Amino acid sequence: VIIACLAIYALDAIGLPIFDELAFHPTLAQFTDWQAWRYVTPAFIHFSVLHLVFNLLWWWYLGGQIEQRLGSGKLFILLIVGAALPNIAEFFVSGPRFGGLSGVVYALLGYSWMRARLQPACGLTMPPALMGFMLIWLVLGFFDMLGTPTANMAHLVGLLVGLLQGWLDRHHRPA
Repeated sequence: VIIACLAIYALDAIGLPIFDELAFHPTLAQFTDWQAWRYVTPAFIHFSVLHLVFNLLWWWYLGGQIEQRLGSGKLFILLIVGAALPNIAEFFVSGPRFGGLSGVVYALLGYSWMRARLQPACGLTMPPALMGFMLIWLVLGFFDMLGTPTANMAHLVGLLVGLLQGWLDRHHRPA
């Protein structure tokens, strides 16, 4: 995921029209022309170095913890669902011009927090202050207080996806 995000950012930076191939299609073509990759691929598009670094650090921290303790299969499911559902929601709220791994990051955050609370033996940890910070960040985004366009609906739906998946997995034994 890190390599894909970096490669896509680099290709975009040198002027290749990668955004058009990965973003949601403005005419909803992915719904009728079997362009299923467009549900997930906006997660790999980033619009600034800060956006890219912020998301990749969270992916490394949260995703690494999940992969190490629960396996790459669980992380892959969270990646796909944590990208697709938030991306669909964001598309219907703001249109096709969005991108970033933040919906997935919020899914990983919600998942880690829920599993850590309901099943401490799973080995995931989420300090309450970190969860609090991310919730404040979420609220600030909805009030346009971050100084940059923010995919607020993707963040919120990602968090809900992670919380729900963490709740559903509460009885699964860690591998």
